[in-house]
Formats: sequence, structure tokens, C-alpha cells
Amino acid sequence: MAFTGNENHDVTLADAKVMVQNHIATLPPNGIHGGFFGKSKLLDILNQPGCVGIRYYHALNAQGDPTIVLVGTDMNEDDLAHGELAEFSKPCPPRCGINTLLNA
Repeated sequence: MAFTGNENHDVTLADAKVMVQNHIATLPPNGIHGGFFGKSKLLDILNQPGCVGIRYYHALNAQGDPTIVLVGTDMNEDDLAHGELAEFSKPCPPRCGINTLLNA
């Protein structure tokens, strides 16, 4: 089945909070809860010709810390791996913000 870019990814805040808290409960102290990617990099990925969405990969950086790698994906469900990629998210913690409902 092909990707269209219009797949349903809706989740309620209540369900999202439970899922995030379930994950946080499995982490060691000060484990990474999530990360931030800026809008311009996301748009760089999404604005590539043929890109209909973004796939993420769980990864480990050079220091052995968990991270996420982002890559554009085309309608054939293939990675646009020779295009724009992203990593180097701003990890949470420590960059979690004060009013982050999913991380509270």
C-alpha cells in the first residue's frame, strides 16, 4: 500500500500522556524522554520533490546516547536517504520546557 501523506495519526492528549509516561517509566534516571527538531529542518525534509512524509529511526549517537534520525519518505514507502536528513535534536531532558504536558 502506498503512502499518500494524508494518513491518520490523530491521538488524544490523554492517550498520548499515558504512552509517554509508560515510556518514561522504563528509562534510567535522566534518560532521554524526547527531542526537539526545528521547523526549518522539518520543512527542508518535507519540501523535497516526491516527499509525502517523514520516517524516524531510533539510533545511537557517537556517545552511545539514544537519538532519532529523520528522513523524508516517498509515496512508495521508500526513504529519500540521498536527500535531507536530520538528527542532532535538542534532547529532553534537559531541554524540556516548563509547560510540557506530555512530559509532566
